[in-house]
Amino acid sequence: MDSREVIENMVSITELSQKSSQIIAKVEKGDIQYIAKRNKVVAAIVDMEFLLLLEDACRDWKRIEAEGEFPDPWEYAKVVKMVRQLDRGELELLDYEDFKKQFPEVFGS
Repeated sequence: MDSREVIENMVSITELSQKSSQIIAKVEKGDIQYIAKRNKVVAAIVDMEFLLLLEDACRDWKRIEAEGEFPDPWEYAKVVKMVRQLDRGELELLDYEDFKKQFPEVFGS
């Protein structure tokens, strides 16, 4: 789990109670929302597809780990979910060079 991702998707309990519909909409799009209480992450909200993939990855981890491509079941589930979203047309794959041209400020150009 990337700490930058956690910080970017952290939601306070107060914010969760006030904006639950928007937060659930983000989760449905594939974002994981981390719930913080007194600045400590106490829970995460994930969509069901991701949860099922994570359960499968945990159950099958010895085989997946032997392939050596993923550091943990969480990352495996994230990648499989993203590939499925690409297959369904829910995500658009960007070419790295096109991305650099489109957002030069990200690369200091």
